[in-house]
Formats: sequence, structure tokens, C-alpha cells
Amino acid sequence: MADAKQKVCKHCKEPVAIGATKCPHCHSDLRNFFLRHPVITLFLLAILVPTVIGALNDNKSSSSTQTQPTQTQTPIDTSNIKYEVISTWDIANGGTGKEILIPASYVNEKDMMALGEKLKTDYADERNNFIWVFTDKKLSALRAKMLKADLSKSDQDFYDKHYVGQYNKNINSGMNRFVIYFDGVNGPNQKTVNY
Repeated sequence: MADAKQKVCKHCKEPVAIGATKCPHCHSDLRNFFLRHPVITLFLLAILVPTVIGALNDNKSSSSTQTQPTQTQTPIDTSNIKYEVISTWDIANGGTGKEILIPASYVNEKDMMALGEKLKTDYADERNNFIWVFTDKKLSALRAKMLKADLSKSDQDFYDKHYVGQYNKNINSGMNRFVIYFDGVNGPNQKTVNY
């Protein structure tokens, strides 16, 4: 039986010290899942943090609007919309994550709506997408620091200003949306388009 300074190994049921990371009896790793799997943990954070930020921004902004495209709407012309893919990574459940760069001049209703349509069309065959839209290439490096909560105030302000959109698609949940941040991710002027 384990005393107050010990716990029981969940694998061999022998007593081990409370702070132990490895059982001295069966040599099982006693750390929690996130400490045992740092790569998976970072990947999950890379996906969840921007998704949660987007969801919080959807709920906090009273000037946000929801748009549900219908069959009778005029098709949006996407022929003049161009973007540069800065980085790409695979999503475990199928699909890709991306950081894309657009000109700052696109941050208007017409062009951002066209960009959302273009992303929806370009990645229609993928199961899942998490696409961050930036107006400055420097944000690619800053996003990695942001995920570690390692940004200075000036870098955070710069990141917030130039992070102007997020396209998310999840085939399992049916989510397919583009959140547009006209004044940057923390600005009051936002629009969510559900496809």
C-alpha cells in the first residue's frame, strides 16, 4: 500500500514516489499524455489555439455578421484573387494546415469574400483545412512564437493587425467557414461566412 508520499503505478500496481516519472519496478513512463508526446501536443495547440481564438472573436464582436450563402446569390468572381502559401503541414485526419499571404489591399468586403470562395474551391477535395490569412510574411515566424506565448507587446500588436482571416473546414463536424478580421484579429469589424 502506498503512503502519503507515494502513489501506485497504474501499470504494475507497485508503490512509487509521487514525483516519479518512471516506475522503478516495471519501468513504465508515468508522465501524463502531453508530456510523453510533445510533438502531438504542439500540433494540437497549433490547431486548437487559432480555432478557439476565432470562436471567441465570433462571440465577442457585436459588429460581426453571419452570412449564409444561398443558391440564388450571384457567384463571386475569384479570378483576380491570388495568394502565396507561406507554409503547409498535414493534418492527421486528412487535409492541410496553411499560412497564406495576401496583399493588404485585399482587406475589404469584396476581395475577402472572393478569397473565401477561392479557398473553398481550391481545397474542396480535402477533408479538413486550417488556413491562417496574413498580410505580412513576418507573421509566419511570429505565429510560432505566439503559440508559445513568447511575443513582445509590439510583436503581439503587429501580429494582431496583420492576421486578417481564418478559413476552417472540418468534414466530420460539417464546419466550413471563413472569418474575416477587417481590422486585424482583435479589431471590432469582423465577418463570419458559413458555407
